[in-house]
Amino acid sequence: MRIGIDVSLAVGEIGGGGRYAAELVEALAKIDHDNEYLLFPLFLYIRHPEWKRYRGPGTRNFKVWGEDHGVEEGIRFWDTKTAELLSTCDVVHTTTFSVPKNHLGVVSTLYDLSFLTLPECHLEANRTHCLQGTIDSVLAARHIIAISRFTASDLDRYLNARAPQVATIPLGAHERFFQRVSESEKRRVLARHDVSPPYVLTVGSLEPRKNTAALVEAWANLPNSVRGDYRLVVAGGKGWLNSAVYRRISDLGLRDSVLLIGYVEESDLPALYQGAAVFAYPSLYEGFGLPVVEAMAGGVPVLTSNTTSLLELGESACQLVDPSCIESIGEGLEQLLSDAKERARIGEAGRLRAAEMSWEKVARQTLEVYRTVYLRTS
Repeated sequence: MRIGIDVSLAVGEIGGGGRYAAELVEALAKIDHDNEYLLFPLFLYIRHPEWKRYRGPGTRNFKVWGEDHGVEEGIRFWDTKTAELLSTCDVVHTTTFSVPKNHLGVVSTLYDLSFLTLPECHLEANRTHCLQGTIDSVLAARHIIAISRFTASDLDRYLNARAPQVATIPLGAHERFFQRVSESEKRRVLARHDVSPPYVLTVGSLEPRKNTAALVEAWANLPNSVRGDYRLVVAGGKGWLNSAVYRRISDLGLRDSVLLIGYVEESDLPALYQGAAVFAYPSLYEGFGLPVVEAMAGGVPVLTSNTTSLLELGESACQLVDPSCIESIGEGLEQLLSDAKERARIGEAGRLRAAEMSWEKVARQTLEVYRTVYLRTS
């Protein structure tokens, strides 16, 4: 079986879809030495300017398309030979809402439907891209992978897509997030980002859905006796529609208490997570919530939302709050920051929950989807 995988967003400042593609490919390379894989750093109309920087796992049966082409030459060749290249694959897995419509063996991963349920949190271009890609997936994909039960439920509710076309495959944390980071390595990483303990951490691009502005306001409302010497560290790319975050920080006089450190490379994330007293993620809507499970893997006590897929992840393993209520977020923070025993209890509960999920499990279940599609189309 020859499998093509869209890795077009697994370069540069990698977001959720790019992380999914990168982690999946790495995990597949560890468990599958028989099938042939062709990795596409260009895919349909996705043209990341750094596409040539993508590096595959380097194993015998995984090849990165375009390694022999220059940047512009590769784009021109791709544009003229797309259908021909994809036709050489028995299965094509798209990870970016870009769906080949004339291939019989398409697998499409869908992350969430927030562009439908929270359209105000998206730019128009992104809403259009995600909506069209999701409709194309329902109409043209042989199989859809939903990354949580919540996403699968939304696909059924809004688009009438369900099993057997839809398979639910929850994500996991990479093994690096379970490994304890040495104190010396922790100090080195934190110094590089100008971060010093004690701090509360949140990770995610600055966009409305992540609810960072509400977190900042809840932080401002904490009693001084609780906030003490803590700082709120916000790690993530600039995102979009983010003026409310900067305005809250300025208006509430928090420039010394809230630290925006920008995008953080994945290699630095384990140290950043494990150096935090609490990881706060009161997102309004998530299809899975990868930062939550990564923080839990390191034994960090997590505060997150009691809605969407985050309830699946966090029930009995996190401090759950109402993300629409600033008072609820603040009360959850105060409870954790004021009670070391509760932090330890939730940290251990989260670590045990995260241990139930892994990228190896994701890869094995995804490989079964590939086999199912191959058998149906061969």
